[in-house]
Amino acid sequence: MNLTQKLPAALGLACLMMISSCSKNEVQTPEPKADHLNENSNLKTESLYFSSPTKSTVGENKLPANWQRTTALGFSQNQTLYPVGVSNLVSLWGKPTIPWVQNLCTIPGLSTTNTFVTITTSGMYNHGTMSSVTTKIKSLTAGKKYALTVWVATTVPKAGTTNRISTFAKTAMFSVRSGNTFYDGSVDFTSFKNTWVEKTLTFTAPGPEMDFIFFAAPENPGQYSYAHILMPDNAVKQLN
Repeated sequence: MNLTQKLPAALGLACLMMISSCSKNEVQTPEPKADHLNENSNLKTESLYFSSPTKSTVGENKLPANWQRTTALGFSQNQTLYPVGVSNLVSLWGKPTIPWVQNLCTIPGLSTTNTFVTITTSGMYNHGTMSSVTTKIKSLTAGKKYALTVWVATTVPKAGTTNRISTFAKTAMFSVRSGNTFYDGSVDFTSFKNTWVEKTLTFTAPGPEMDFIFFAAPENPGQYSYAHILMPDNAVKQLN
């Protein structure tokens, strides 16, 4: 099943998007930007360690504990053309020789924002021209409702620091899935470049584990882009 065909109309999706921008080492408080947040006062928000954070040592084709390349759904396994890895706020893969055109900023209130997972893409509907990462969401209770909050961004390295000409990613895409159950969402980066965007997906667990998958697409096929995901500690909260 091609996830990109399901994203615009996912079942059971509620989301909250917030942005933060960074210029000349300034840190700004994110402002709410969009969609819908379920604010049922009868829901409790119990924060547990259901997921694995993206904080890790930097490096190309290195990933945090409990994260891996997505091997299902036809995503590229070519580590040379479509690498994944861990970057930081100032450079691709944490390499000082590959700085971003504009640094990303830290996110107020989060202690695990200095490093994050980076994926690459040059395709829109062809998973073979995208890298993707995945991690397990564990210790879930069937029938319970949960909220997963992550931050995503797109940046470009300075010209001449890599062997590719890169552009900003157009769309970041997510799926929380188990078997035939999907909760999908996306972020449009058109107005949010070099900026963290917060996204919350709500889902009902069909069983004790679900897969979280992250991938991205450029504005046009063939354009090479980098997209980032930051998953903090306690990213998943039980709502009922």
